[in-house]
Amino acid sequence: MSIDKKINERKNEMYFIALNKDITLAGEIIHKGLDLPVDDGALKRAAAAGEDFDFAAILRNMCLMLGLDADFELNENYMAIMQHMIASPYQYALSLGVESARHKRYIDAIAFFKAAQQFNDAPFESYFHLGRLYYEMSHSDSYADEALKLAEAAFLAADDIKASGDVDYFLCIIYYNLKSYQSAHAYAMKALSGDIDQALKQDLIDKMTSIEDRMYYERGYTAIINGRYQEGLEQLLSISEEGEDDFRVQFFIGVGYRAQGMYQKAIMHLNKSRDLNPARAEVYTELGNCLMSIGDMQSAKDEFAEGIKLFPLDVDLLLSMALASYYTGDKPLAERFYARAQDLDSEHENLEQIKAVLEGMYDN
Repeated sequence: MSIDKKINERKNEMYFIALNKDITLAGEIIHKGLDLPVDDGALKRAAAAGEDFDFAAILRNMCLMLGLDADFELNENYMAIMQHMIASPYQYALSLGVESARHKRYIDAIAFFKAAQQFNDAPFESYFHLGRLYYEMSHSDSYADEALKLAEAAFLAADDIKASGDVDYFLCIIYYNLKSYQSAHAYAMKALSGDIDQALKQDLIDKMTSIEDRMYYERGYTAIINGRYQEGLEQLLSISEEGEDDFRVQFFIGVGYRAQGMYQKAIMHLNKSRDLNPARAEVYTELGNCLMSIGDMQSAKDEFAEGIKLFPLDVDLLLSMALASYYTGDKPLAERFYARAQDLDSEHENLEQIKAVLEGMYDN
């Protein structure tokens, strides 16, 4: 269930009692007919044992309703009562949020932190606590990606109010988990150059090699897929020795070298990529294409054949196998693989080009 649905579910758990006469509390008149929020437990105790309603609990529930539904029709009444009866409604709401978070009552905590924002024009602490809460919730399979994105939004809102190394730390970790590594690195550097909790600072220092490696990878593969091969290789070759043991890094280094005609280097890195993770169809395609480029057609066919065993429906592999079969003079095999590729994807971008090559063979 999404967090929004849980919030709506919590709102529907609230009950309301209407005052049957005006009452005066701390000099404030609360008029007859106003609906006051009570929880299910208080309502049952009042019905079963005749207990009076606890106004402190009702005040707490007013605060809760402010955060559960920002458009609730009685919010202005509840805010007026809280502002009259509580010295600092902002700090009051924050304290309720912190207490609820400590007891893992996440939805109540979210509501209290959101309620606090209505009593302060620059609610940095509210957004910061809300971000930490969402970040904690993101470690649960029940919320995961949704909570991580909400944590990002909350910390960005806090960052807009004032600079904080602690906020920068959490944004770094969030962007790392979201695989936005350049943003993660930028916030890491910002955090380390600012005022930050020492434990968080040490954690960032411990993580910097991994953060930098992921940043170089993101920059590198982005450059490679956009045809900036030298730039991409420079980034990918900056990755630490530890980070090199990643099949994706080795794959894109291989692609970069192949695009520059450095086939032996490309083959070396693509082989390493395949050894690290053989369950990737594209590595067999790239390896085979490199072997074709240096004229080793039989080895290229062997590479494509191995890939097709694992990925019999991969159109790029099938078309590459058709070409390799053509170049080794195996006409029936070339025709079979081309036909199979065409059946699977009649709109593939390379079909016409390869068809022209194969038809040139038949005209001989």
